[in-house]
Amino acid sequence: AFTDAQTFELTIAGSGGVAPYSVEWYKDGAKIANANSTTLNLGTATTAMAGKYTAVYKDAMGTTITSVECTVTVTEA
Repeated sequence: AFTDAQTFELTIAGSGGVAPYSVEWYKDGAKIANANSTTLNLGTATTAMAGKYTAVYKDAMGTTITSVECTVTVTEA
């Protein structure tokens, strides 16, 4: 949970598989453009950022793992 005006940041860590790895982040099932790092930093939180987030971690062999869904709430300060 965040309050508006806080920095919105989520992080994923993975292990195993074959390097290099790639990450894609999703909000409510839709891919987030240019979100391809293990840390998702969307800047200052706003109530519009509330939703369900997942990350898809992929290794060089094409093996993918989808994270557990993270439900994010943002309240006004």
